Amino acid sequence: MIHILNKSGYFLLFGAIVVLPFSFSISALFAFFLLIVNLINPCFYKNFKLPDYQSSYGIVFYLSILYFMSHILGTLHSEHTYNAWFKVQIKLSFLLFPLIFLYKNPIVEKNIKKILLAFVFGSFLNTIYILVAALQRSLYLWGDELVVISWVYPADFSKTRLELLRLGESEFTYSSLSHFFHPAYVAMYLTLSVAILFYFLKTHSFKQNYLRIIFKAFIVVFSLIIILLNSRAGILTLSFIVILSLYLQIIKYKRYFSGILYSLLFSTLIYFALFHTRFSKPMNLKETNTPAIDAGEEVQQKNERLLIWETAIYTIKENFWTGVGIGDVKEELYEKNEVKQIRKDDVHMFDSHNQFLQTFLGLGIFGFLLFVLFYGAPFFISIFQQRFLLFSHLSIVGINMLFESILERSYGVIFFSLIFYILMAYSPSYSDKLDYDAKE
Repeated sequence: MIHILNKSGYFLLFGAIVVLPFSFSISALFAFFLLIVNLINPCFYKNFKLPDYQSSYGIVFYLSILYFMSHILGTLHSEHTYNAWFKVQIKLSFLLFPLIFLYKNPIVEKNIKKILLAFVFGSFLNTIYILVAALQRSLYLWGDELVVISWVYPADFSKTRLELLRLGESEFTYSSLSHFFHPAYVAMYLTLSVAILFYFLKTHSFKQNYLRIIFKAFIVVFSLIIILLNSRAGILTLSFIVILSLYLQIIKYKRYFSGILYSLLFSTLIYFALFHTRFSKPMNLKETNTPAIDAGEEVQQKNERLLIWETAIYTIKENFWTGVGIGDVKEELYEKNEVKQIRKDDVHMFDSHNQFLQTFLGLGIFGFLLFVLFYGAPFFISIFQQRFLLFSHLSIVGINMLFESILERSYGVIFFSLIFYILMAYSPSYSDKLDYDAKE
């Protein structure tokens, strides 16, 4: 019976990871059933004990619970109670996942490599799907011929395909390509997949040489898709992971040949990113006054996201100690930004576009410091214990949190927390160290 439950837990976790890149709701459903399986597993109670607060998992466990509880407190002074409790519901992963992974399923522990590669496989399936869907949307009957028209706005025939990519007006770029999620999130999934592939290429010897070739091909394909997704944060995180790999290849471990090949690939990607993506597109400027400026003062032109950050900081100064309440952040930012005419008809989608500012706005200084500790503690653990994948995951999410409120959306929370707790629970330092003694 126990073996069946452990096996079921393994398959449920495997399923949650495979579907994560293209359906967070199904992934969350798998995780829910995993929790049930753990709760009826006698081994869960036999081995259950709260972790030592000085252990790596114990530090994360208690900080995670405190971070979740801070959101419960954040509902107390929220005027929009429904919104506040919806935010709490989104953050449930930070309460449940630490409990789920308290039990070390021996089958999962033995097959953790397959779990990680399952995420890569899920990313590959999602890549195939979004490319096929984009191609299907681009096919038209022109008389008796089937032609490919890839631009989103067929009336404009004056732009080249590269211009369409740069402007995000092609079916094969930006939100048109990402399909299920915002492009930044799909880019995060693919960048983590690239990091996993780099990890396996450098820490494992392959009996079948074709697997090494396939892994390298996947890195190239995923990198190209990230460029096509046209997410600035996605391109930055990909650059970070590739630079990290180049450092390990050339500087630290003297793998010059592989380093040169990766350098050529990276240089090509950077060239394309700089000249044929939104990096080369002028920033969207708005004529506006900041809230601190009187209506009669000179109108300035600034980037829209910078204006949002300025408004967030201004609002934080007004509500420094307790924040505005987790249910009232969007409304507070919307009211402050009405003078700027930013998204005036889109209040429900409005946020600070920065997770750190968003947390400060909702919870105040103490909630913000708790969040920094919750994120920073495992980050330093990953460095000191040389846990490459944990470091990569936290870096990828951290860079994106500078530009998006990642943990304010269900698919962002599920992605971060599921991968995070798996790496904390099943990737101990001794087996996750960069073992460059393995032969290529």
